[in-house]
Amino acid sequence: MSQYVRTWKEGTTVQWRGPFGGFPYKPNQYEQLLLLASGTGVTPMLPLLQSIVDNEEDETFVDVVCCCRTFPEVYLKPRLQELAAYWNIRTQFVLSEVSYQCEAQKRP
Repeated sequence: MSQYVRTWKEGTTVQWRGPFGGFPYKPNQYEQLLLLASGTGVTPMLPLLQSIVDNEEDETFVDVVCCCRTFPEVYLKPRLQELAAYWNIRTQFVLSEVSYQCEAQKRP
């Protein structure tokens, strides 16, 4: 999958199906993970993220990309922001609608 994601350019349209099967994970099995979710789809990712941050020897770097309509609608946002405080977890929120409040939060 990663080899395909690397070829995407901004504006690339992709279609998703699934999830299928499980996600067996071993600490340090991968150098980096990219987790994509929309809405409540972030929920199954939390045990994996928690196991990574709980294991001090796991140096896996994780990018979590959550898609939602607006920032206030991001599911489990406080928990995702807590996890982003760890050195190896980075969260990004992709919004389909940007509200005035969201724009105001970005300004210094």
